[in-house]
Amino acid sequence: MTMLNHTYVDVVKMDVEGYEWHWIHKEPETIHRVGQLLIELHIEGLNEREYPGESAVSFVERLEAKDLRMFHKEVNHEYPHLCTELSFIQKEWEEW
Repeated sequence: MTMLNHTYVDVVKMDVEGYEWHWIHKEPETIHRVGQLLIELHIEGLNEREYPGESAVSFVERLEAKDLRMFHKEVNHEYPHLCTELSFIQKEWEEW
């Protein structure tokens, strides 16, 4: 966003095979500038050394702390223990 001089993004679709954990820890200030987030959350294989104590619940809590509210979830029926699809919308989405 900064490189392109944008102050917000309407919709982010993220399927980055586990790097969503890195994003939520390394880019926390970006989260509150996203209107809608569609993300595939990978649960199995989470690096416990790098992110101790993290879980799907803590991931959602981090997003909710940035005023994103979950409005949809869908378990990956082919790999239910590996990942799930989550959709969030900004609580106070307005024209930035």
